[in-house]
Amino acid sequence: MKKYTFTRSAIVEETYVIEAVDEADAWEQVRDGADPVRHLFLDYYTDDFVMEDVEDTPLTNHPQ
Repeated sequence: MKKYTFTRSAIVEETYVIEAVDEADAWEQVRDGADPVRHLFLDYYTDDFVMEDVEDTPLTNHPQ
C-alpha cells in the first residue's frame, strides 16, 4: 500500500486579544507572533487539492 499526503489552502480568520500599555505596543505584540485566542474557518482558498507526498508503506498481516 501507499500513503498519500494531500493539502488544500483555506481562508481562516484569527482573533487576537492583546493586553498592552498602548495601541503601538498592541500592534507590536500581534506582529511579533502573539497566540490567537480563536481560529474560524471561513472558506477554501481553492477547491484544488495538491498531492504533496507519496510514501510506500509495508504490508502488515491482519489476523482474520
